[in-house]
Amino acid sequence: MSYPASDEHLSDDRIIELFWQRSENAIYETDVKYGRYIRVILFNILSDESDCEECQNDVYMALWDSIPPERPQTLPAYLSVLARNAAIDRYREKCRQKRVPSEMTVCIDELAEALEGASDTEREYESGELRGVINSFVRGLPKRRRDIFVFRYYYADTVKMIAETLSVSESTVKKELFKIKKQLKKAIEKHGFNV
Repeated sequence: MSYPASDEHLSDDRIIELFWQRSENAIYETDVKYGRYIRVILFNILSDESDCEECQNDVYMALWDSIPPERPQTLPAYLSVLARNAAIDRYREKCRQKRVPSEMTVCIDELAEALEGASDTEREYESGELRGVINSFVRGLPKRRRDIFVFRYYYADTVKMIAETLSVSESTVKKELFKIKKQLKKAIEKHGFNV
């Protein structure tokens, strides 16, 4: 996942300043500069254009509501969190309605292999215990593996997209994902979680 070119758009600092001034142009400028970036994140998770369109509006509303008081240091990262959260909320709603075809389904199934057998995994993750172990594990990965992990399990990018972004073969990405899942399982077990 690469960030959009910024030479023809307002700077991120200027866009954030527009939010602080409560200027309606803030949303417009954000959409011009980062609209495509947000849609890619949403589509990777939802695989549905109409859901993506609604979620994008949710992202802009969340952005408007959070700045101020927030002042993001990195606008693309901040937007990716908002987009991912909005998409996951929509994804969970679709799961309840049993309409879930997306790359996120594949990603969740892949990660489930590393967490297989853990009965309270979601509760432990949400309480912060398992989340800390996973975050520490990801921070300790070599850069390429960390990128692959984030692209796959955070942005829900396809193996093909990751290979193109990192200029490696799809086979290399698949091998790295296999190794990452194996290492993650060991790290989780080392910290006392039953998997």
